Amino acid sequence: MRLLCAAITTLPALVAQGASLDSKQIAQAIERAQRNQQEALCSYAVHRTYRLHNKHLHPDAQMDVDVTYTRGQPKQFHITSFKAKGIAGRSLKDLLKNEAEADGIDNAKSATAPQNYYLTLFGAESCGDLNCYKLGLRPRKKSKYLVAGTAWVSQKAFMFVRIEGTMSKSPSFWLSRPRIEQQFSNIHGFWLPTFNRSITKVLFVGKAELTIEYSSYSITACELRPHTQQK
Repeated sequence: MRLLCAAITTLPALVAQGASLDSKQIAQAIERAQRNQQEALCSYAVHRTYRLHNKHLHPDAQMDVDVTYTRGQPKQFHITSFKAKGIAGRSLKDLLKNEAEADGIDNAKSATAPQNYYLTLFGAESCGDLNCYKLGLRPRKKSKYLVAGTAWVSQKAFMFVRIEGTMSKSPSFWLSRPRIEQQFSNIHGFWLPTFNRSITKVLFVGKAELTIEYSSYSITACELRPHTQQK
């Protein structure tokens, strides 16, 4: 936790004083906050539940996955339950494959890496009980990993709280470009994803809604012993 606190104090004086920032300064602050979190977060484990809903699917397609991350290494995915057939099943497995391909030590392809976007500052807006900057996201290139849309960033932590928009390129042969909403929460001092919803069209199936719920985070800070949050 001390590393994260230190990260805040090392932001530029302009930020610390709460002065008005432009989109370039906000992007720099986000990059710095993300870099400090990456340095402070040694590892985590989380359980994900994927559900694909479509009027033709009875019941919904579902995949449960245990994900583990260790700093400096790609994420590891272990499917613990899989209840999906045909194209729905292939679509779910494609999502994991795409994430594994995008995952890297420097997160260069990440949808939350500000260097991948042209950012436009729309102003300030409340995010629940947080004060946020509202930013327009325009990818610098078409990619199945990047979002064209809007992001809300905590004015205090300079971390993403919510992202809404459309993937700039289809993530899978079976899926159209999804309309997505992703939410992040502060879990023991680390900002991590907690919910994802996307609306898309699946080939031969039609309109479908995919949700990803994150639960049972277990986090190891580089200077602390592991602790677990149950959702």
